[in-house]
Amino acid sequence: MKFKKKISIFIMLILSVLFLSSVNVFSWNSHFFYTELAIKNNDWINNFPEIEVTPYTYGNIDRDEYNPEFVIKYVEGEIGEKVKASDILINYSDEPDWDLDTNLELNKLQALTGGSQGYRHMYFSVFAGLLKAGEAPKRANHFFEMSKNAFGKGDNYWGFRFAARAIHYLEDISQPYHTYPAPLDVLFKKFFNVKKLTVLVTNAHYGYEDFNGHLFKHKKDEFYNLLPEVKTVK
Repeated sequence: MKFKKKISIFIMLILSVLFLSSVNVFSWNSHFFYTELAIKNNDWINNFPEIEVTPYTYGNIDRDEYNPEFVIKYVEGEIGEKVKASDILINYSDEPDWDLDTNLELNKLQALTGGSQGYRHMYFSVFAGLLKAGEAPKRANHFFEMSKNAFGKGDNYWGFRFAARAIHYLEDISQPYHTYPAPLDVLFKKFFNVKKLTVLVTNAHYGYEDFNGHLFKHKKDEFYNLLPEVKTVK
């Protein structure tokens, strides 16, 4: 099987885990955990030969806008050192939350998502599609293409690191509050009181994430044991 095809299948497996798991939620501050959970039994990833850490050389290819203060970090090893593919995916599935998407002016509707960070990490389509906001699916696809580009050049390190970024956005849209701001009846009742609606939705959103983050942290073994039992939809 060709290398790029394996990457495509791997991304689809991650997506399947997200949408078919009986725990179909995810907390912004726990991406590393869910990624670790998703790849736990993936032999191709876990047996992949160690990869040399390489510098970022994609500035002329990736022309999208990012936080000008964002600094690329190497958390699992210095440039030139050898690391595992699984460590790259786990460590950098959190990377888009390291202020990659903050301090940007992307769209007037980003105010509805708390700024540019939320706008890129969510996707809403409400009122029968009359109101759409967010770029999460677009960002996942962008880094999937960047991943294929890197692998095509033989740069396995950035191939997996871009894949980790793509996985981040897929995990984001598995969280209900990242795809629908609030139940429809609440939106109608508070539609003309933006301040109250914002407070209500924000509290519900982060309360939900914190609760599930707590469960992920303290029920780790149960999640590991559950994953192999997940059945695919035919």
